[in-house]
Amino acid sequence: MTESAPGPQLEERRRVAVEKAASEARVASARRGPEVLAIGFRCFSPGRLAVALAGVLDDEGLARLHALTRYLGRLARDELVVDLTGFRGRSRSLLRVVSQVRGAGRPPDARPAGRGRIVRFVR
Repeated sequence: MTESAPGPQLEERRRVAVEKAASEARVASARRGPEVLAIGFRCFSPGRLAVALAGVLDDEGLARLHALTRYLGRLARDELVVDLTGFRGRSRSLLRVVSQVRGAGRPPDARPAGRGRIVRFVR
């Protein structure tokens, strides 16, 4: 059962999930090197997912992220939070893949909410 309206508990679960996903991505990036894309993700409620990226987008990282698209999209059918605070650089390829994740399990009325390095896509 998916929660329809955000409340204090959902906000706290979202915040914790973003922090844990970002921590996972930072640890993986430190282990593999900052020039490699690292991905962390955490569900914070049914249909709601936080994804964090760290490092630089390389071909291997893009391929891994693309391979996860359908799976992550199903987990994020109601909300997808993308944390780019650990991501370095810019990439049109990344924007395409994030759009694919968002679209994999989402209706066409999904819209971005938020600004800066953390973006929420909500239904």
